[in-house]
Amino acid sequence: MPQIDFDPAHKKNGFVEFDKLKLKKDERARILVIEKPTYAYVHDLRKPKIIDGQPVKVWRDKRGNSGEKEEVYDLDFVGRPLCLGDLTVIEEKGLDENNCPACARARKNDDVDPPTRRFAMNVIKYALRADGTLVQPFSCQCVVWNFTEKKFNDLVGVAAEHEGLVGVDLVLGPCVSETFQNFPIQGSPRHFWKNNEETQRIVKETYEANRIADLEATCGRRQDKRFMEYDIDSIIEAWRIVNGGGSPEPATSLVGSEGKASAYRPMAMSDSSSVGSGNFGDSMAALVNDAKPAPAADTKDTPNGTALTHNEPAAADAMNFEDLLNRLNN
Repeated sequence: MPQIDFDPAHKKNGFVEFDKLKLKKDERARILVIEKPTYAYVHDLRKPKIIDGQPVKVWRDKRGNSGEKEEVYDLDFVGRPLCLGDLTVIEEKGLDENNCPACARARKNDDVDPPTRRFAMNVIKYALRADGTLVQPFSCQCVVWNFTEKKFNDLVGVAAEHEGLVGVDLVLGPCVSETFQNFPIQGSPRHFWKNNEETQRIVKETYEANRIADLEATCGRRQDKRFMEYDIDSIIEAWRIVNGGGSPEPATSLVGSEGKASAYRPMAMSDSSSVGSGNFGDSMAALVNDAKPAPAADTKDTPNGTALTHNEPAAADAMNFEDLLNRLNN
């Protein structure tokens, strides 16, 4: 039997550590969209909080910023695992109960939701003064922006105004809700990364040195089937207590179960709705030369829902950024 040292290099986990874009209440930010988003299907698992054998209720703000309150069961966050279903099946049926225990439970009962798309992309966040101007000397950070289907739809609208988003500065905020990351998004007619050659060099080096390659892992946790079944068992048990008892239903018997069809249907991503186009090395040069970026290699489907990617033409720019990159690399 092999031995092993207590070394960080030997750690195994289902997630990656990364700096994320997250705004505090009333905070504003300015970012550069530098690549198109990746997406993966995830399950947002939650269960009622139980204290001394009783479910806990709380008052919370209703969604939509109406100012109204509602009394709901206080839900504990269980986890956000990547869906174990086949991507083709999920996009066709909305779930894959034959391969994913969470999908099987979602088909049978509403205590677990069907999988939803979660998006992620590396972005450049500018360091700003309180008045929104750049700090001097110029500074920026490469962070991961995770967002939901609703935010993606908002970005599709912004992309339509700018003929794509790669190479575009976005002004975010002020943030209305830190919990839900609700904030307005506006495309800027001015792009700070274009200020001068030094700024462009810093942006390029920051992106290349700090980008997260495995964006799927930032969308949700890679989880073994047995651990997902354990989490679902705990959810079933919590709702059993809320509903006044009843026989437990083990999650291990759910895969392949029959039940009513889910009303959930995912929105398919098409080229016309793509938020960005290409990655920095290809698309930024295309931005300044009226060029079309080369199509990225198709990502193959995997059972846990690997993201798909799409390309679209990038906008043009007067500065010959390709020559700049060539000079920097020589």
